[in-house]
Amino acid sequence: MYQDKLASLKKQLQQLEDGIHPEYLKRVKRLEHQLHERLRLNKIYKDHMYEVVDREYVAEKKAAAKEFEEKKVELQENLLSDFEDKRKMIESERHSMELNGDSTEVKPMMKRILRRRANEPAPAPEKRRKPLATALTFMLDDRDIDADLRAIARAEPPRAPPPPPPRKRLSSNNCESPVRENSDTTDTRVEDGKLLYDRRWYHRGQSVYVSSTGRELGRFPAHIHAITDEAIWVKKTNLERIRIYISQLARGKVTIKRRAS
Repeated sequence: MYQDKLASLKKQLQQLEDGIHPEYLKRVKRLEHQLHERLRLNKIYKDHMYEVVDREYVAEKKAAAKEFEEKKVELQENLLSDFEDKRKMIESERHSMELNGDSTEVKPMMKRILRRRANEPAPAPEKRRKPLATALTFMLDDRDIDADLRAIARAEPPRAPPPPPPRKRLSSNNCESPVRENSDTTDTRVEDGKLLYDRRWYHRGQSVYVSSTGRELGRFPAHIHAITDEAIWVKKTNLERIRIYISQLARGKVTIKRRAS
């Protein structure tokens, strides 16, 4: 009996070595079936993921194109709105300039001279008109004019302003920077439609800050609307126009400073 079992085990061992054992073949077949099934499921999952990624790509592409169109339309509307606001502002400025008479120019009328006929009497010589007296230009404000008139009425000549103190000059041994001394008046003048104030040039349309020593004006942002020989006109953000005399700027009663537009 022992010999029979040993012979049977040797036979099964030989079948395993040859790869023809029934149990071995059965289990190998089962493993092959599991392998094919797993490969099939992996292929199905791969195809499904490809489809999902493809759908997400198409959806993202459509969303990006839609967002681009919306942004483009919004940009066009914003630009049109800005241009419309600028056009209205320019039209309002032109209208105010026409009302103020800044841009009106009186052109002389051209007179045609016809040839005189043979029997026509000679025309009478034209009488030359006397030139009209030029109007006085007041460079002071109303309060200064009233003060001068009262001084003249009292026969008291107005006092001359004291001479400005001499500037301090630094010696070659001093390393400090030169100090600007305060003076009664500031160099202020108008040339070629531009204002020179505090060693800086100001032109029409420039954004400035306006401040005064009293409480009448205070401090407010504005931009220069017009520049004349006597005064400058500034316009507030609420479109209110204010006249500032050159003498007020020179005496320091009103000051202007540049600001970013």
